[in-house]
Amino acid sequence: MSRRRIAVLLAAVLAVSATTMWAVFFALEAEPAARAVAESDGRPCRDPCAFTFGPEAAPVGLILYPGAGVEPAAYAPLAAAVADHGFLVTIQRAPLDLAVLDADMAQAAIDAHPGIDTWAVGGHSLGGAMAARFAAGSDDVAGLVLLAAYPEEALDLSQSDLAVLSISASGDPLVTPADILASAAQLPDDTVFVEVVGGNHTQFGSYGRQLRDAPASIDPEEQRRITVEAIDDLLSSLGSQPGES
Repeated sequence: MSRRRIAVLLAAVLAVSATTMWAVFFALEAEPAARAVAESDGRPCRDPCAFTFGPEAAPVGLILYPGAGVEPAAYAPLAAAVADHGFLVTIQRAPLDLAVLDADMAQAAIDAHPGIDTWAVGGHSLGGAMAARFAAGSDDVAGLVLLAAYPEEALDLSQSDLAVLSISASGDPLVTPADILASAAQLPDDTVFVEVVGGNHTQFGSYGRQLRDAPASIDPEEQRRITVEAIDDLLSSLGSQPGES
């Protein structure tokens, strides 16, 4: 067997091993109740989209990037609640559930809904950072939603026209409110910052307990309510309120 073929086989074995290790040790599965919402309220959509919620003819669309290793269905309760306000919401599925491997995956959702003129992208943790990367290079995006997330160090959005919402949780030890504020100079001056008092990192989704996260002192429904209210304000500011002329 040639050295080149051995090298190719070794690379394939290492890739499979790395994928298996990620799936075993880092994958964060959606809670059963969240998966039920995805199956009952969500509509299947073409990859890299995992689920779509809300009216296809909505005035504004929101594209969500999951956190690293998190199953897309974990964000179904959040997406469904935002969609209840009259917006289209999609949840994307990244390779290996790592948005960094496909930061441009929002473009497929935009292309699939040509009737929607106004878009926001957002994401949780690493997903938020990758959504910011996409927003920075897209002419189709008017808004950015960061959930326990901030832009990469080299990304400066301070002079952009994006409407930005940054939501943190006071009990989040993984992405603290201090981390969020430290990156404020990278965001526009009119960025809206919201801190969920008593919330934690995990409760921005619905996937149980995450390693190194702290327990929340409020329940998931309350953290979701505060988050959805803030997202609704942002999306409403981008276009007419659903149902209004």
